[in-house]
Amino acid sequence: MKSIFKHTATIGAVLLLLGITSCKQVEIDTAQYADDAVTLASFGPNPVMRGAQLRFFGSNLDKIAKVNVPGVEPITSIEVVKSGKISEIRITLPVEGPEVGYVTLLSKDGDQFTTKSMLNYTEPIVFEGFEVAAPAFPGDVITLKGDYMNLVKKVLFEGGATVEVEEGATRHEAKVIIPASAKNGTIVLSDDGAVENLFYSELPLEMGEPTVKKAADAVIKAGKAVTISGAHLEMIEKIVAGGIEVTDFELSEDNSSITFILPDQSASGSILAISYEGNEYNAGDFESTVPVIDSVNPLPVKAGGILTITGKDLDLITSIDFEGAEDAIFAYENGKILVLVPETATEGKISLKLANGTSVESEITLVHPVIEAVSPLEVYAGDPTPITVSGKDLDLVVSAAMGGKALSIENKGETSLDLYTDATSVSGKVELTLANGELLVSEEEITVKYHALVVLTSRPSAQHIGQEVVLLGSNLNLVESIFIGDTKVTQYSIRKDDEIRFLMPWCKTGSYELKFQLYNGDVEIQAEPIGVLLEQTIKTIWEGEFAVGGWAAGFQPLSWGGYDWSSVKKGTTLMVYYSIDPAASYAPQLRFGNGSWASMPSVKSQFTSADGEGNIPLAEGSNYIALTLGAEDLDQLVNNGGLVLCGAWFIVEKVQLINDIPQERVLFEGDAEVNWNNAVTIPASEVATWEVGMELAIHYTVTPADYHMIRIINNDWSFNPDGNNAYNWNDLVGNSVIKKTVDAELLQNLGGKDMSFTGFGCNINLVTIL
Repeated sequence: MKSIFKHTATIGAVLLLLGITSCKQVEIDTAQYADDAVTLASFGPNPVMRGAQLRFFGSNLDKIAKVNVPGVEPITSIEVVKSGKISEIRITLPVEGPEVGYVTLLSKDGDQFTTKSMLNYTEPIVFEGFEVAAPAFPGDVITLKGDYMNLVKKVLFEGGATVEVEEGATRHEAKVIIPASAKNGTIVLSDDGAVENLFYSELPLEMGEPTVKKAADAVIKAGKAVTISGAHLEMIEKIVAGGIEVTDFELSEDNSSITFILPDQSASGSILAISYEGNEYNAGDFESTVPVIDSVNPLPVKAGGILTITGKDLDLITSIDFEGAEDAIFAYENGKILVLVPETATEGKISLKLANGTSVESEITLVHPVIEAVSPLEVYAGDPTPITVSGKDLDLVVSAAMGGKALSIENKGETSLDLYTDATSVSGKVELTLANGELLVSEEEITVKYHALVVLTSRPSAQHIGQEVVLLGSNLNLVESIFIGDTKVTQYSIRKDDEIRFLMPWCKTGSYELKFQLYNGDVEIQAEPIGVLLEQTIKTIWEGEFAVGGWAAGFQPLSWGGYDWSSVKKGTTLMVYYSIDPAASYAPQLRFGNGSWASMPSVKSQFTSADGEGNIPLAEGSNYIALTLGAEDLDQLVNNGGLVLCGAWFIVEKVQLINDIPQERVLFEGDAEVNWNNAVTIPASEVATWEVGMELAIHYTVTPADYHMIRIINNDWSFNPDGNNAYNWNDLVGNSVIKKTVDAELLQNLGGKDMSFTGFGCNINLVTIL
């Protein structure tokens, strides 16, 4: 990066490296210099006054050990203003001796650097001293003594105040008025040049102190005006009242009083006046007004109702806390406070707080709901008949339970509410809970009966063959056997009263009754069927932890030769398990990318939430994402660098390839023309293995023809059913598959011979049996 040193100078003020004096801004390029090389770029002011400061600019000038100025001894007292590649040093020229000539800088290594131009001098300002009353106060006039005092433009006071010199200065004398913020210390004269010459006084200015009268102790209300009296109070920079700083105050014209508003946050304590010098003056102690509570009504008060508080100085209250509830909603009007009682409030103290941290308290009591009656006392779990609770102030109830199991609440009012059970409800007393945690329990106990002994609270709607089915509920220890349709479950991993886990047995895919055979001989059938899905092969191709950061590092172990994607077939599910990075600074997102990070072609059709670049927002609460690989996806994986998972703020934990295992057995696959021939023949040995109830599927494509037909025959055409029947299909256009359930009649008609398909106007592509 190019480093540019900028310095603005006026004509006759700055001597540049090339000795050119200019009123324009000049840029010195330091990029050409080594990082540790010493280089002199410019110096100034030139001409300069004897006794003033001379500045040098360049690189690494902090390495300069002495400066040779013609006419005087080498100067070794060097002020380093800035070190490094862009640096500045300063020296103070002696008043006596400096002559016109070139200035030479000598480094600690012995190297010399000489200015390109000669140093010249102007008639110097000579600062001999000043006269002022002792001690001095703001508004006093300082008389500056010396030579060329008419060239002095301003005076800098300790503490940072700068004041212009009064008009009418002469060569030997100038005057300046002391500002309010002036502090004890050196005063500095300035000629206010572009590179100003500064002249320091030998003796310090001694400032007097303000007088602050200490007032008698008083009780003061926040928001009221407070007045401090004294003398020279213009020297006060700030007020601290009860630990709170105040800088916004009014000063009287004669500087004898300060008036300020007592802040709301000020607690009882001292009022301190702090001068610009930093000295503290105690203006007296005070007590902040504390409100008084006269009454709190009504009592008891109902949660959600309005509590009225009367008293004195209640306008000072900034927040109200109840037991169990902070920052209640309230309003102050007409000298009283109206506060909304939070639902979570409990009996006890109510605390009214001020901005200064103090508070006043009062005791409150609350309205308590009452249960007077509960009916009926016997219900069936999950029935629509409610349990009705009668009583008082029941609208305060927020939840209900019975025997530890939650009940739903409807029709809640002050005098009654309805409770509804579900299939898992149990017998017990009614328990009503308020928002503040208060619990009401009925005297009566409700008996819960069941239409079924086994109750499920959680179960899957479907599961793949060979994968785990998890059932949660109650009374599961009553189950002897579980059936999926007519298929008995044989592999269990957990059998408990509230949980059963088993592997889905092999069944033909579809929807089946979930049946429980109980030890008492009863069979209970669940209302909702369970789906059986295809068995799957699951292959883990990577496992570990890989954080992608914020688009910083794509997951690439499976790219560019990391995995043989040519072995993956169309329709495979690519499953990615992940967790969200705790360092996430914005919403996590994932892209299924190829070796060049471009999105997979199928992403946009499978994820409607993906943006234009294929970035998929990761759903909150999920830990996996799946993409079904199409032909175009596999082409990218094989021919364009494999898989890269890129995006932001997720950690890859596992990558799997999942394939469904078909249940059908393929009898024929190809492209057989059907033209009143034995287009496809199934051997008699295969047909002999078939059982009644199996499903035969013939996949076909129609071809241009006057008509289209597929017919089942035996290979010698002795079974050749013509016309409209169960073995002859004429309506082929608009479809692509024929399904035929194997029955005893078909097997009998084939007579133990090979089975063939014939017809016209189509091609048979696939024949399967399930």
